[in-house]
Amino acid sequence: MKLRILATSAILAAAFILPTQEVVAATPTTQAAGALQYLAGQQQGDGSIGPDALGQTADYALGAKFQGLDPTQLVKAGNSVYAYLSAWVAGSAPCTPVPSARDGNSIGKVVQAVVAGGLTPTNFGTRNLLSDLEGMGGTTGGAYDATTGTFADCASFDPVSGKHNNAVYAQANAILALDAANNPLYPVPVAALQHLRELQHSNGGWPVFGQDSSNSTAMALIALSR
Repeated sequence: MKLRILATSAILAAAFILPTQEVVAATPTTQAAGALQYLAGQQQGDGSIGPDALGQTADYALGAKFQGLDPTQLVKAGNSVYAYLSAWVAGSAPCTPVPSARDGNSIGKVVQAVVAGGLTPTNFGTRNLLSDLEGMGGTTGGAYDATTGTFADCASFDPVSGKHNNAVYAQANAILALDAANNPLYPVPVAALQHLRELQHSNGGWPVFGQDSSNSTAMALIALSR
């Protein structure tokens, strides 16, 4: 079966591939099967995985999908990863500096995982996740500001310094989510791509929490290569 490949973060870096490519899902190699078995052992009773529960749970679903598995079958104690993600969405808050905030990074990650599971991002966890990312037609709405091309980075905003510490991931994951959803009502705005380019430092890297990082740079490049 062919699928649109979705970018993950460093936890599943072996699954990185440019998001515009179409490939046939792989049968897990011995190493990948072992890694997925290890991750399955880390899954919690609510369906989540890892200390960074939202991001790592989404990555778990994406890695499984890349290896040709059905991420809806990633279940622990009767709860799938999507039970956890759906509960997170249902209990999430508008864009404020809290861990459960709906911003470009959090909703972007959830949308990618939802698409990987063959579920509907416009009706998940009682919400239209694409609307949570942007207004229809790529207009201001949700986490998106069409005047600046910025997807909000709410959870890691530092009100003291005024810095958006996770802006690159928020921008990249929102772009990748919209690209994966492939919904003409919610396109990837050209201004959003331009803003991501503008976040690049003069040395070529993209920062996270003030420091250039290979992971954030890779995420930016993947989003810009969509």
